[in-house]
Amino acid sequence: MKAKASTYDGKINMNDIAFQIPGYAAKPQGAPSTAQIEMTKKGALVTIERLFYELDGLKLQGSGTILDSKTVNARVIADIPSIARVAPYFLLPKDTAKGDLSLNLVAKNMELPLKKLPNLTGHVKVNNGFLRLPGLSTPLAGVNLAADFKGTSMDMTVQKLVYGKSTVKQGTLHLQGLDAPKFSLNVDLDRLDLTQSGKGQKSEIRIPLIPQGSILAQASGDISVKAKTVGTDKLQGKNLEITAFMADRKINVSECRTSVFDGNADIKGTIDLSGSDPSFYINSKLLNARSDLLFSAFDTTPREITGKTYVQGTIKTEGGTIPRMIADMDGTLIIYSQDGVIRKWNFLSKLFSLLNLYDLIKGKISFGQNGLVYSKLGATFNIKKGVFHTENFLLDSPSMVITGNGTTDLNKMDVNGTINVSPLIVIDRTIDKIPLVRSILKKKGQGFLYLSYNIKGPLDDPQISPTLTGTVGTKTIELFRNILVLPKEVFEP
Repeated sequence: MKAKASTYDGKINMNDIAFQIPGYAAKPQGAPSTAQIEMTKKGALVTIERLFYELDGLKLQGSGTILDSKTVNARVIADIPSIARVAPYFLLPKDTAKGDLSLNLVAKNMELPLKKLPNLTGHVKVNNGFLRLPGLSTPLAGVNLAADFKGTSMDMTVQKLVYGKSTVKQGTLHLQGLDAPKFSLNVDLDRLDLTQSGKGQKSEIRIPLIPQGSILAQASGDISVKAKTVGTDKLQGKNLEITAFMADRKINVSECRTSVFDGNADIKGTIDLSGSDPSFYINSKLLNARSDLLFSAFDTTPREITGKTYVQGTIKTEGGTIPRMIADMDGTLIIYSQDGVIRKWNFLSKLFSLLNLYDLIKGKISFGQNGLVYSKLGATFNIKKGVFHTENFLLDSPSMVITGNGTTDLNKMDVNGTINVSPLIVIDRTIDKIPLVRSILKKKGQGFLYLSYNIKGPLDDPQISPTLTGTVGTKTIELFRNILVLPKEVFEP
């Protein structure tokens, strides 16, 4: 028995009808709107001879067939001559939204739900427009885009695009194939902002996964990103260049170079988006950075430390947010500064106050005016679950040697350790002037004063308390000065 055909043909005035697509579109009552449809249904086949919808200047036309509610052959034509006029219906800011959009696409044998790229022919053009895309909290602005679809391939060019504080100058995307698409992505930005902030808002950076079986999971290709400037409000870099390759839901970064803190950073690694959480392996090096710029970017309390800083590290971690990444962080890190002056550091100010070193080494340094000259400052860290362990903290200056060991917990932002201070003043010249030391040390001529302190509490303002006082010889002082031994490659570009 043959299925009977049912035909529908009608026009609907939708001015008084309200509807919404949460997060993307909303039509209130009273908005001028008209819909017209002419279609035939015969068994599992739906044939749409004509579909027309108009909303306050937006015009949408369509035709095609739908078989078994999953196989689609269709043509869609859309024209939005004024995005500003229809902006309120798509939750866009009417005061800034502008531009126009047009598309003419034909889909062939498109299977729903989508498990591979559809076979499309036609074009999409956006001129200085606004777009709201799934997964983005802030709309794309100032978009100049042209996409050309050729069945099994696609070419897209972007001449300008603004997302929050990030500005794309030019970008190209080439896709080839539908089942396992190969792509080539090149993006050139004036500014890459890492705070994911739009106008009047800031949001936490979240790293998405690539679901197994998704279209993106089947894709592979080359990625090239360049940016004149990159960073956050505190951390600013220049001339960023990234070269990467994506396959099997993993992004392998073969090169990531940028100029930051007036030094040069070089980063390599892997981003794995295939598991239950994003995971990262990072091998990084920072050479010849200005110490004052580096410390000011990460400190909550002011430090004024000049000099050149070198950083080298290997980090493994996982998590979709910065707090989760810190909590799972493992690896090693070397931070080393040389040939500089410390003019302000809360930790040293507290220490000097306890030691009364202004009187003890009078004439050798004036920390409050000229600063403390140093030749070495740094430590190597072993990292476990966001806790940094060191056994070789060193501050070496002509006036004193300070060594230390302990932990810095970035999860709690606190420090717990021991520091050893050796003012480079021969005890024979000072013991008679310090009653406390004279009562502890019975013999003169033992070398240099040696004091030990506990340091514990918030990272930006720890408490310091004395534990013991003694003396060490000249050879021990030299051992202290060589406690921080760095690999040769730290200094190699």
